[in-house]
Amino acid sequence: MIIWSSFIPFNNDDLFSIQKREEEDLQSLIKRVDDALHRIRDLQSTAFTLDKLDDKLGAMALIRALPKDYNSFVSSLLLKDDLDKAAVQIAFGREDNQRRHRQEESPAIGTALAASSSSSTTCAFCGSSVWTLPRCSQAIRACQVLELIR
Repeated sequence: MIIWSSFIPFNNDDLFSIQKREEEDLQSLIKRVDDALHRIRDLQSTAFTLDKLDDKLGAMALIRALPKDYNSFVSSLLLKDDLDKAAVQIAFGREDNQRRHRQEESPAIGTALAASSSSSTTCAFCGSSVWTLPRCSQAIRACQVLELIR
């Protein structure tokens, strides 16, 4: 998926799903793993470094650590083109502030907002007036990507 192209520069199934075959010797297994690693290296930018990998892994770990009630927040993060650890940390701070502010609002305002958004015919994910969130293909794809990293 395009969202993850800079985040995960390969299909993790190419490497992490490799299993020794019934009649395969260990040298053949080594060659298959080496071939998968070679394909991964071919997809990486020449500017890709271990520091950049550590940064991407840190960002992925932060995102993956969030519980399900943060799924909307995660979906919005996954739409960003440049998603590094610093950007995730800044977004986390903003999300914390918004959640704190919402908790301070009176329950009546929260109830009114929930009622008005549930009767809306606009998709909360992409803003389309043609469908609502449960039928949004962009939201469904973002959730599928989220499931891949969990």
